[in-house]
Amino acid sequence: MEQRDGRTAVLLELDNTSWGTFLDRAEKWFFNVQMIQAGFRKLVEDTLPKINDSSVHLYLETLHGIAIRHETQVAELFRMIGRQPSAARKIAGTGLAKTRELWAGVIGFSGGAVAGWTDLQQILHASLDGIAAFGVANDIGLALGLSEMTELTLHITNEKFVQHYRLQELVLELATMSVLYRSEI
Repeated sequence: MEQRDGRTAVLLELDNTSWGTFLDRAEKWFFNVQMIQAGFRKLVEDTLPKINDSSVHLYLETLHGIAIRHETQVAELFRMIGRQPSAARKIAGTGLAKTRELWAGVIGFSGGAVAGWTDLQQILHASLDGIAAFGVANDIGLALGLSEMTELTLHITNEKFVQHYRLQELVLELATMSVLYRSEI
């Protein structure tokens, strides 16, 4: 241990078994990140044809492009720990998106909102799930001392925060039109 300026640096050495266990656990979490991001991308993709408003449609096209990029970047997380993404989790993400779409219909029916807005509301919820998933991945990178992972996940999380704020503004702005005026978006 070296002490400098009242701070102590502690170095730990892990045996291969412990390190492998940590990587196995990180991989399990990254499977969740993969599923959540694939679900988010699919939800945005499925909502696009339901939106008639050109400015909202343009925003969702941009969001879809970012979602595709983030989904590709999830594969980088696996690469950083010497593992491979799961095809099954990508399919599970599609199932997650379909479940959210069904739930959007239930909310719309029970609350009187029309299609389009209810889908945007589900994208908003899925966005928050993505922020949390990548946030945990960021903490895993910190705990494992993998600065490349930390930098990537911090960038993605920050980008997702900006997306989430814009989505929230959009959902709130369009809620009245959907609920009171039954206007398609």
